[in-house]
Amino acid sequence: MLESWIVSLSLLSAGGPVLAQPSPATREQRFFEWTRMPYSKDIYSARREMMMSQLRSSGGGVFLAPSRNAVSDGFTFRQLDDFLYFAGLELPDSMLVLDADAGSVILFTPTRDARYENRSRPNGFPGRVLGADPDLAETSGIADVRAFSELSRAVEAWVAKGKRLRVNFGRPGSIPTVTSDFITGWTASEALTFHLESEYPKGRIENAY
Repeated sequence: MLESWIVSLSLLSAGGPVLAQPSPATREQRFFEWTRMPYSKDIYSARREMMMSQLRSSGGGVFLAPSRNAVSDGFTFRQLDDFLYFAGLELPDSMLVLDADAGSVILFTPTRDARYENRSRPNGFPGRVLGADPDLAETSGIADVRAFSELSRAVEAWVAKGKRLRVNFGRPGSIPTVTSDFITGWTASEALTFHLESEYPKGRIENAY
């Protein structure tokens, strides 16, 4: 009680309570401020070229390598093996595309990381850029970086051209039948294949293993 009275007296003698000053806004994060590629971009470029050569020798087509969704494995993000092997990036909710027919590499990724967006808490969640980071293309060696929202139109165009859509199932053989159920334990390849078969029934989906 005495301490409260002393504090109140001190504030009054100083002319009133001291209001907290707003802290300066926290700067948003750039992609490579919190992560780095395990190896140089030349190593990943060579891996992609080798994969496209393998695809051409087996009929060509477009290889789709999905990344893991933003929250996984008990809130710890762990990138999928193919995406990390060919891109070297810890990008969530993205798709790496190797078009063996055109000899091109395309990265479809969100412009920003939704996990770090909260307008009501700008200091705690200043934002983190992904595809919008101007350093992403140069550092990764993937010149063609597009918004993830453009992926559906790209797939439509590939299907219209009769291109093969190649998905890696991790084992030889034809694409297995993927069915839905009330409870499923789909792998990323199974989920991708189910979506392709549902949304693009005219698509030619083949195993890229």
